Amino acid sequence: MCYALGRGIARLVETTTGEAASDTSPGKYHSRAAKTSCRAAGRCLEQLPFSPAGYELVKSMRGRIAFLVGTAMAFVLALPRPAPLDAAELLNDIALHAHNLELAWFNQVQIDAGRSKVVDVLLSQGQLFVLTDSAIVQAFDAETGATQWMTRVGNPDHLSQQLGANDRYVGLVNGSYVYLLDRRNGRILWSRQLEDAAGAGPAISQQYVFVPAVRGKVMAYRYTVEKPLSPEDYRKEIAETEAELLEAAGTETDDLEAAFSTETEEEQIELEQREWTGLFCQSYGRAMVQPIVTHDVKGEERAAWPTDRGFVFVGEINNVTGLFLLRYRLNMDAPSAASPAYRPAPIGSPQSGILYVASQDGYVYALEERDGTLLWRYSTGSPITEPPALIGNELYVSNQLGGLHCLDADTGKPKWFSPRILQFVAASETRVYAVDKLNLLAILDRATGTRIDEIDVVRYPIRYMNTQTDRIYLLTTAGLVQCVREVGAEEPTVHESFAPTPSEEGETLPATEQPPAEVNPFQPQQPAPQPGAAENPFLSP
Repeated sequence: MCYALGRGIARLVETTTGEAASDTSPGKYHSRAAKTSCRAAGRCLEQLPFSPAGYELVKSMRGRIAFLVGTAMAFVLALPRPAPLDAAELLNDIALHAHNLELAWFNQVQIDAGRSKVVDVLLSQGQLFVLTDSAIVQAFDAETGATQWMTRVGNPDHLSQQLGANDRYVGLVNGSYVYLLDRRNGRILWSRQLEDAAGAGPAISQQYVFVPAVRGKVMAYRYTVEKPLSPEDYRKEIAETEAELLEAAGTETDDLEAAFSTETEEEQIELEQREWTGLFCQSYGRAMVQPIVTHDVKGEERAAWPTDRGFVFVGEINNVTGLFLLRYRLNMDAPSAASPAYRPAPIGSPQSGILYVASQDGYVYALEERDGTLLWRYSTGSPITEPPALIGNELYVSNQLGGLHCLDADTGKPKWFSPRILQFVAASETRVYAVDKLNLLAILDRATGTRIDEIDVVRYPIRYMNTQTDRIYLLTTAGLVQCVREVGAEEPTVHESFAPTPSEEGETLPATEQPPAEVNPFQPQQPAPQPGAAENPFLSP
């Protein structure tokens, strides 16, 4: 029986390895793998605790057993293995130095490259989050590349939408559930089943999670902190509890702070699992783009999102009334395929922030976030599918036909144009990095838009659009992550963008805010035109 079992396995293994076993030598195998598999299967079968009747049954069915066991082992041998890190896929550091660049770090996402792939990347406050289609979230230190944590969220067979984050949490939608994770350790803190099918990933404020729905409404679910304590208060509370326990046990200690570990501090965030009633704001069209939080203060929160009907909606939650109402909408001539960009007002300023929206008919709109007043509009000439990138006082917009427009974020006036560019990637103090039609990383002069150099990045299909720092993040779908920086730039250049403040004395105000002209009482005024008087078109100037 063992011989029959081994022979069946040998035939399968040798078939997969391309070697044929000799029919005239039943105990000899040309493949070492087949011989090893046969011996292992025979030993396992001999150790099975069969009863005499069971042994006779197995003996009578040895052909089928050999086939089934051989098939199972062949399937196990054929399982895909995680792809090893191929050095040939790494950027050549010597070649990068020729472009005044260097490889800061590289790492590998824990992923089975034969079964899953990277689907989303998010950079937030010094952390790089990577999401795979098997619902695994892995966090890296954005400057060193060290893996901080890795968590499986939800069901790996369900669709996972884009990642969203604020200063404390990371959120995502998996299937029909939305999840919140502690961004420090990846622990799942909160989850909620959605009322409708999600159209994109969530946006997270200090009290609500905003999820767009396919039917057009935006769902807002409230989450609350069960222990809203500062780290110092939390440590003090634990110290008092620890002191009581030590006193009850008859133990003395001089330094209770030494008893606290980092893990104890990381457990300070606990979210209530009570399900608050969801709030909904209905918009016209389908909401298939991830919203953004534009206003997040105690008492009111606002979120903005586009729809496929050519509208941009801004909804507001009043925490006093508990209502999620539509504040205003912008009617564009075409839908928007990318999330808006937001330029907040300076901290403590009564000014309104500015919202930048790009549409598929090639227009870029700038409007006041508070009331929707249109500030300016600019045409790029072809459809826009990438979100506008705001770097300081400059707005970078790329279109489908190839071209990067650099605009003044205050007035919308063009500064320069670079042809054949499809995607903005990053910017430093003197350079702009973008991908062109040939999958080359173009290096542009930030002041003039002149192309300085270019690098082949065709092997890295995921190029993260970084509007926060000057780092360049390139990824493969198999999970290879690389960070590129300029030579000597050990500390990242952080980009901050704020809406213009009220003009100081001597500065020119925008046309909509010009003060009334002062009247000189000693200068005679121009006479008013006669009623019904009109210009003579035949009068020479």
